[in-house]
Amino acid sequence: MPATATAPLSPMTRLRMIVALALIYVVFAILLNSVGTVILQSMATFGIDKPEASALERYKDLTIALVSFLVASFLPLFVRQPTASGVAAL
Repeated sequence: MPATATAPLSPMTRLRMIVALALIYVVFAILLNSVGTVILQSMATFGIDKPEASALERYKDLTIALVSFLVASFLPLFVRQPTASGVAAL
């Protein structure tokens, strides 16, 4: 065996990793789906037209990038380093 080989993941560790990835996916879905609602609400509240309100769409990507960065920074705290490297490679 190479020096970098690790033991297989226990079923509980694998389950925790699957649950964590599923929760991350749900958070991203919520972020993506909430932008349309915010744009419609801002149009109704502030009385602006669609082109002005669509400027909010540009900031959606910034939010996703920020959440991705935060999740990636805390990922090594919850899973072993080789597992985190494998997830990052996906």
